[in-house]
Amino acid sequence: MRLFIFSFLQLGFVSHFLALTIYMKTDNYQIGTVNTYRCILSLEPAMNLQAAPYYVDLNTSLNIEIINLDTIAHELQWNDFASGVVLSPLGSITLTRTFDQQKVYALVATDFSAKTLGGSFAVIAGVPAAQRYFWNLYEMQTALSGAVANLSQQSFPSPYRPNLFSINGYDYPLNMNDTLGIVNAHVGDSVYIAVLNSGNMVHTLHFHGYHFEILSSTKNPSQVAWKKDSAPVFPQDGMLLLLIPDKMGTYPVHDHNLTAVTTTGGYSGGMMSMLNVTP
Repeated sequence: MRLFIFSFLQLGFVSHFLALTIYMKTDNYQIGTVNTYRCILSLEPAMNLQAAPYYVDLNTSLNIEIINLDTIAHELQWNDFASGVVLSPLGSITLTRTFDQQKVYALVATDFSAKTLGGSFAVIAGVPAAQRYFWNLYEMQTALSGAVANLSQQSFPSPYRPNLFSINGYDYPLNMNDTLGIVNAHVGDSVYIAVLNSGNMVHTLHFHGYHFEILSSTKNPSQVAWKKDSAPVFPQDGMLLLLIPDKMGTYPVHDHNLTAVTTTGGYSGGMMSMLNVTP
């Protein structure tokens, strides 16, 4: 019954929908100097670790085909829906949806393997083409990732002690050339930053130099309209932030949990990005 309800919500006159194909695969990737397993949902079948989001105008409708390149089944759902669908091994499924709100829509994995390994894809609606950025947050306990990928670990460990932290598949400072994430703006610009937490723990982003406004949050709508320099991003939450810089300068943004700005225990690393603001 759960799966039927979701399927019903997805039905529509598909001839009126734009077509989009995304690919899903679990594989071994390198983040910094560390090898780890990730589940990637990507617009490209090459499965680049730095999976870009897809931007749409408001009230755009998409007919989304998802192709599973794995030999195991996965479960997927939108992070603002309570039900999902099963994607069979090496199979495909088509979902349809209209994106009618300015926010980060996230298609997320809900089966243990793919969810733990960060399986997610963002569709970002209603954001101007100029000055838009994307931060996909992900952390992992590297020894755990291999066990999850080969299905020898099928429950979450306690304690969970991640040692690898990344934004868009990079750890700091290797992300300094990341065009998706490093903000380059002018004083007075309206800068839109879409954030998706694909990890398994809360990440609290802290901005130096500026405050931001939360335009939308899937998991914590009570945060909408907050104007803060810090805010928590819960697992599988999609948040849209608006930053209007009031002064020039170069300022860091990082997870306020100090462990998350390390890579395998070394400081500095992990979840840190930069805001570069010129006159």
